[in-house]
Amino acid sequence: MKPLLAFPSRHRLPALCAGLLMYTAMGAAQAGPQVQTANGVIEGASLNGTNVYRNIPYAKAPVGDLRWKAPQPATPWQGVLQAVGEGKYCAQGGSEISADKGEEDCLVVHVTTPAGATPSSNLPVMFWIHGGAFMEGSGRTFDATELVKKNVIVVSINYRLGAFGFLALNSLRNEASDLSTGNYGLLDQNLAMQWAKNNIQAFGGNPANVTIAGESAGAMSALMHLTMPKSAGLFKGVIAQSPVFMGEGGVVATLADAVQKGDAFADRLGCAAGASQLACLRGKSVAEVAAQSRMNWSALQMSTSTMIPFAPVVDGVVLPANPATSIQRGNSQAVPVLIGTNRNEAQPLFAVAQFVTGHPLTSDEYNQVLQNMAPSVSWVAVRGLYPVLAYGTPAAAGTALLTDSTFACAAGNLRKGLERRASVYGYEFNDPQSPSGFGAEALGATPDILGAGHTDELPYIFNRQSPIGAYVTLNASQLALSGQMVSYWTNFMKSGNPNGSSLPTWKPFDSNGNLFGLERGGLLQLKPNDTKMFYSSVLVSDFNKAHNCALWDTVTPFLPVVL
Repeated sequence: MKPLLAFPSRHRLPALCAGLLMYTAMGAAQAGPQVQTANGVIEGASLNGTNVYRNIPYAKAPVGDLRWKAPQPATPWQGVLQAVGEGKYCAQGGSEISADKGEEDCLVVHVTTPAGATPSSNLPVMFWIHGGAFMEGSGRTFDATELVKKNVIVVSINYRLGAFGFLALNSLRNEASDLSTGNYGLLDQNLAMQWAKNNIQAFGGNPANVTIAGESAGAMSALMHLTMPKSAGLFKGVIAQSPVFMGEGGVVATLADAVQKGDAFADRLGCAAGASQLACLRGKSVAEVAAQSRMNWSALQMSTSTMIPFAPVVDGVVLPANPATSIQRGNSQAVPVLIGTNRNEAQPLFAVAQFVTGHPLTSDEYNQVLQNMAPSVSWVAVRGLYPVLAYGTPAAAGTALLTDSTFACAAGNLRKGLERRASVYGYEFNDPQSPSGFGAEALGATPDILGAGHTDELPYIFNRQSPIGAYVTLNASQLALSGQMVSYWTNFMKSGNPNGSSLPTWKPFDSNGNLFGLERGGLLQLKPNDTKMFYSSVLVSDFNKAHNCALWDTVTPFLPVVL
């Protein structure tokens, strides 16, 4: 995933140089591999034993009258399209610590295949949806080299973000033939999935064996497609890494709330409701829209929903109902799901807070975070479960609090709902020494908020590349864990079962357990030199107890902010 922020230029420089070198090499490659797609011939590049194709358009540019409309399939081209160069960013606002960037003409896919893949190879396909709070990110920063070595194909995509992808207005709803609004980014993902179904065989992929996968907002998106009528039949499995609470009161907005935010957005741009509202909005520049579609960081605003002004909407059409509720009720596609979280998901939030404020979270600020959680639960009671003395620092206590309430226990509830429909494989990534996929070390994060944080698992799957584009260093035991994870992920893509020879056995999640419930709620712990199953009925400090799920399963969690 592309995290919530882009670091200041001094932190981006190494990643930028590496990216330029890679793409320059690709651009200079001679006589690259060619593929005949439905829209025309493309030419990619051979790189590290793979064929790589960048910036393949799957939709028309959503500009002018197409802004805030369902995406339209791309127009065919003449000649050979050079599918090389630096990947695009969709237009996106920044934050107090990052700049606005990107363009509207961004609806592209990137495809990585084994070098020898042919249209008859019939290989499994990973369809990757990047994260970034539905506000930021790109499909370009995911190195699929290690994955495709296992004879799979990886497709990563761009989709509209922020206000460009998730603005909801009554005027937009009235304009749409199906009365939908606010889910243009999800519709982009759906059209890209249709593109994959129609074109992936030409690259060597099996259109009947597509696994949609994603991290954070991408994981939430993948799970939403389980409940979206338009996405039925386009995939046969789901991988959801670090989804955030998306039940009632979470990030997925009600139509009324989304329209209220949309009205405020339109007012800020001087486009009041009325006959000319949409013409006014569509006449605004990319910069003007992005400026009103930014993240809002503050140490004392961490428990408010103002940080994420735009996200998917339960509009009754694209999303017929809240996706978590639909999953719990069994109203989702019956396909295998691999789903899990990281041990200390919320750490990057506090790393950013330290960077913004210039100091680690104080006890007073921690108490303010707790009070911001009311009225869901008593903040005094929660402080009793997460005392600073027990965790060492306010930031460490806050990390545990937000990890449990918005990630760990929410994923546990999703597993319980999903297992009624098909096989579910749960995991917890728990490398206490993992390099920060978020780049928290570069922000000067203190040791109490490093290790097994949000995005930290991504370099273990994507050839040591973090979602900010930098390559991290993994030691021997971490590389071994990386190898295990790549094998589990690709085995799941091939058969819906992650197990394989020489791998520790990964048993399906079962909320009831076998005879006497001895293997109830089994998860795979992904940890260097210690990958193994653990169960809620065996360990003294099991997953549910360690994350205080007895509390969080009964209350609406803190509105999530790290996506």
